[in-house]
This record gives sequence, C-alpha cells and structure tokens, in this order.
Amino acid sequence: MVGMVGADADSFSNGDAMSRDGFRLRRARLGIDGQITSQWKYSLELDLVDEFSGGNVLLDASVTWIACRHAWIRAGVGKAPFSRMLLTSSAKLQFVERPHWVGRENSVDGYMLDPGRQLGLTVGGAVAFLRWQVGVYNGTPGFSAGNFNDGLMYAVRLEGGLGNLGTAEADFERSGPRFAVGLNGYLNQAPAANVRAAGVDAGFKWQGLSVWLEAVWAKAVPDSRPAGTDTIMDETESWGMSAQAGYMLPFDDMDLELAARFAIMDDNVHFENEGDMWEVTAGVNWYLMKNNLKLMLDYVLKEELHGADLSNDAVLAMLQLAF
Repeated sequence: MVGMVGADADSFSNGDAMSRDGFRLRRARLGIDGQITSQWKYSLELDLVDEFSGGNVLLDASVTWIACRHAWIRAGVGKAPFSRMLLTSSAKLQFVERPHWVGRENSVDGYMLDPGRQLGLTVGGAVAFLRWQVGVYNGTPGFSAGNFNDGLMYAVRLEGGLGNLGTAEADFERSGPRFAVGLNGYLNQAPAANVRAAGVDAGFKWQGLSVWLEAVWAKAVPDSRPAGTDTIMDETESWGMSAQAGYMLPFDDMDLELAARFAIMDDNVHFENEGDMWEVTAGVNWYLMKNNLKLMLDYVLKEELHGADLSNDAVLAMLQLAF
C-alpha cells in the first residue's frame, strides 16, 4: 500500500499561490501497488482531495505485463509519456509546486503543455543506455465516459544517458556524475483542433548537486476555419522553459537541501497578457526520511511581462508524509 499527504500554509486560485494567510491540504492520495506474478503487476491510486484531477477521484489504475527484460506493456490510466517534470511524482519534487504553467493549465482545463493523465495503452522498455515509451490514448480528461475526441492521442518519449538519476529530483546518493537527456512529443486529435506538442529535458547529478533543464511547446490548430477568419489568431501556441538546481549540504547527520528554479512561459504567443510571465523560486528542504517525510519552505517571486501586474508572490511551507 502506498499513500501521500501534503499540507501547506497558503491557498491556490487560477493557477497561482496567493498571498492570503491560511492552510490547505494540498495532496492526500492512497494507492496499492502489487504483482500477480513476476511478469504481471498492477497499480491503483486515488486522489482524496481531487484539486487538479479533472473531476476524477481516480488518479492511476493500470495493469502491466513485463514481456521481457527489455519491454513492457501497460493498459489503463496513468501519465502520458511527456515531460520529465510531469512524469516525476509530486512526492519527489524539490519544490512545493511545479512551474506556473502546470497549475495554470489545470485550473482552466487547458491540457496542452500538460496533457494530464490519460486512459490508454503504453509500450515501453530499455536497451543499454536508451529508455523509450510509446502510447495511444483517448486524449480527453475523464475515464468512464469514453472518448470525446475526433481521433486519438499519440505520444512518444526517448531518454538516454549514463548512470542512474533515480526517481527523485534531489541527489540523496551523493555519488559520481550521472546525466540523462530526454525527447518527447504528442499529437492529440482533439475536438475541432489538432494539438501538437514537443519537449526536451536534461538532468545531471554529482556529489549532492542536481540540475534539471526543460523546455516544452504546444500548438493547437483548428480543423477548419470559416471564410475570412484570421489563420493565425484562431490558433493557440504556448511554451514554457525551466532551469533548476539543488544541493544537498554536506552534513553527516541530516539531509538538508538548498534549491532554486527559474521558469518562464507564454500561454499564447498571439496575445500579450498576464499569461506571459517568469518566476523565480528559492527553497529549503529538510528530508527527515528522504521523500517519505520532509519539510519544505519556498519563496516564489512572479513577474508578469504584459497586462496587469498581479500581487501573486508567495511564501509556501509544506509538510509531506509518504508511505
């Protein structure tokens, strides 16, 4: 059985951590992982808070067949193979929240830079230093009502490197240099439009230092346009980039980490508004039991490049328990 509870001291509105004082239960999840045989595994995870799961209490529900040491097939609900940052469990992040575009898209149901969890089939595996995943999905939020798309969603991710970066962003191992580079993309045949997305990411760890870089891009093009319609203004094109680093301080009796991140985004390149912004996050993490029990403290500075200058800087503190 697996579970996670994360409580922080702030509130969320329209994808922003606001400056009002207060408390909230950020995440409360309960799940079961197991195996029927050595080749068949299953996973079930529920979101007991249901803040950004698109109205679904169910987060993950899948069955995986390990065909051989180099390949596996997974059927059910889970994350589409897109974006290293999104594929990393929220329990294993270096900051309370992912970059701004993730929360912003979730708050307005705009699944472009973050395609969310999907119902479908994923095939993956590893050969030497190369890891790969290919999947086909409904491409729409919700799991029980079927597919409302005009077609399907197709996604692919390739990743290669030297050494094992692990599943957590922090470098608990404090060992020699390791790195990985990933490429991914998807095509979603959504209602009335095709959404294309691509991304690249890189990670590096060495002696307690961890560095993560990522850039993602997405564009939605209508299937058809009425006569006289502007062929540019009816498209939606967005992008985001982030660079972050963390360092585990050289203490023998405690795991204390300093971390910083810069992120910049444009929610639609055809409009200049508050969706064009950058943010800087500085954090301190105290890992009492690695990611199973940790205290996190973040300061987030946000600056809108166009439109209104919002008062959305924030101080976030979170206690997380995962088991």
